[in-house]
Amino acid sequence: MKNPMRYFHASLVILIFCLLPFISFSQQVSIVSSNVSAYNVSPHGLCQVTIMNPGSPTQAYMEIELMDAAHDPLITIITNPFMLHNGMNVASNMSLTFSSVVYGTAGMISFIRNSNILPTGLYDYCVNVITTRSAEGEKDCQELESDITSSLYLINPDDKDTVNSPYPILVWNHNDLPTMQTGINESFRMTVCPMTEGQSPDEAITVNTPIYFKNNLTELQVQYPSDAPGLEAGKHYAWQVERISNDVVLNKSECWEFIEPVTKTVKDNKYVVMKNKPDGSFYEAANNRIFFRFDESYATSKVVECNIYDYGMKKVKANAKNSKQNDAQGIALQQQGYNQYEVDLKGFDIKSGFYYLEILNGKGQKFMLKFHVN
Repeated sequence: MKNPMRYFHASLVILIFCLLPFISFSQQVSIVSSNVSAYNVSPHGLCQVTIMNPGSPTQAYMEIELMDAAHDPLITIITNPFMLHNGMNVASNMSLTFSSVVYGTAGMISFIRNSNILPTGLYDYCVNVITTRSAEGEKDCQELESDITSSLYLINPDDKDTVNSPYPILVWNHNDLPTMQTGINESFRMTVCPMTEGQSPDEAITVNTPIYFKNNLTELQVQYPSDAPGLEAGKHYAWQVERISNDVVLNKSECWEFIEPVTKTVKDNKYVVMKNKPDGSFYEAANNRIFFRFDESYATSKVVECNIYDYGMKKVKANAKNSKQNDAQGIALQQQGYNQYEVDLKGFDIKSGFYYLEILNGKGQKFMLKFHVN
């Protein structure tokens, strides 16, 4: 007769061995969600994964791959091992580090790496969580779509701004630039039109004859050329940029306007009376020239030497050959009349700021003038 207890033990052992695969399976980790955004594809941004660990704490690491629509790898990431605790584990709350971050060779990689943004298109994202319990790991793949709106926009000069040059630099930008860089026969086209009174920039671009029209621009800026019709003082101009591919307009910027300023003629500042020493006042040097005179008490004494000093009393020298300078006697003057003189500052190393003019007469008397150059 068979021993019932021995039969029971044998059956129990068989049952345990049969249940082991199911017990082991129930302890496998699982990926609950992958919250990846096309606007944050940095290494940490691609690790926004929530993992369920139903078993005891275990070590794990992640393998992540981001691919384009042709399944060519854009970013491949392997994390260093981290601890998965029992229950829900949110990777964004962990201090993850990386053993490997490898970027692909596609034309858009430079843009992605610098901006952490995916250009418009479809992508594949896969994450694999591998633990010490399983060599294969738990893998989850999903399609990732980027729908960044393609936009062409003007930057400088600002709309209705007054430019400070007859040859302004016109600057624009394009937020889908990586797509353009990999495109074929794509470029920008610039149009500048004069505006008449009462016109909007859009009307000017549509109906007026351009004074500047340039195709095949590949940079994001262009300087208004000196050989184009000159910009007229006080006049308003409209400008627009278009994106062109194979002679087809893909996109247009808004139409903005800029204004060429009216240049005001600055009158010479005549004449300042020289003093023995400077006081709290100063002389404004208009048109890079100083006009000074002496009071009657000095009328019989001609100027024999003239020097210019900066605000630290360091002598200013000419930065180029200048017929009005004499190294031995300082700066040669032009006499404008009885006891009236002119000093021309052109050709000297003088920038905006305060300076001193020193005058010596035939009697050895010294006079100083504090002056300002704008």
